Amino acid sequence: MSIQEPSDEQSGSVVKRPVAQKVMERLRTIELVLKWEGAINGTQLSQWFGITTRRASQDLALYAEYNPTAMSYSTSYKCYLVGYDFSPYFPTNSELDYLHHLKTYRSGTVAESVSVEKAGLETFSLPHPKTSPSLFRALVRAMRRRAAITFRVIVEDADSDRLDYLRYNRVTPLRLVHLPIGWCVRFYDHEKKAFDVVRLNRIYNGVLPAYNRETVPHDADWELMKWFIAEPAAGLGEAKAQLALADWGISDSSRLMVPVREALTGIMLVLLNNLDQRFRFRIIPMEDRRWMADPVKDQEIELRMRDLRINPVA
Repeated sequence: MSIQEPSDEQSGSVVKRPVAQKVMERLRTIELVLKWEGAINGTQLSQWFGITTRRASQDLALYAEYNPTAMSYSTSYKCYLVGYDFSPYFPTNSELDYLHHLKTYRSGTVAESVSVEKAGLETFSLPHPKTSPSLFRALVRAMRRRAAITFRVIVEDADSDRLDYLRYNRVTPLRLVHLPIGWCVRFYDHEKKAFDVVRLNRIYNGVLPAYNRETVPHDADWELMKWFIAEPAAGLGEAKAQLALADWGISDSSRLMVPVREALTGIMLVLLNNLDQRFRFRIIPMEDRRWMADPVKDQEIELRMRDLRINPVA
């Protein structure tokens, strides 16, 4: 399949007739998912945007008017598949746009849009780690098909300043994970018979040959939830400890307790234990109730846990 960038004529004339901004956003989403996942259906669109399946079908038909060769309906898969000569109609459909879509519409964290300029806000964002679009596309589509792939990961040599490459010959990518250090991928290594997590920007930029669909065992560490907590480090004076607690918004009635998947605890501890030396970050079992502040907070945490199980982050 050849994927071409939109022509100047397409970029300058995105729509043939006026449509509402919300509809335009859904049309862009249709194209975004088609480009990176290769398939989409009305049920997905309905869930992401809270619209009826009939409205979603109308949106898909409308997109087909603007970009007739972009997709075709498959009765076997009961969804629209990307066209063989797919060419994007909208100018913004990069991998970063797709990752933003995952974070916004598929993690249960949809927020109202706010104009930064009108609100008088100043924001600071760290640059996103880069990855090859072709590599990213192969990764996402293998994930959707549960197909096994081959890739290499850049690793540091602990005994020198050199970098090395670790080759994974047959792994199945399972889900994308958004962490403070950036986007990561959770996968299963069929040769080592183990699950693992790597940062996307550490995957070596190369072609990822796809294999047939593979059987993946139950990922127990992904479903097992634990508490991620923080407490002042030992030896920290009373005044400094109180300031540190205030910096993190921690009090007797508002503990820093975040539910985290067992599969992500290692990478999170390495990150946060180097973030603020005044604190000790650690993981405790869900059954440990000593850290519950009061019945009200207890109920709030239980609701957060239930929501996380129903709407897991991608």
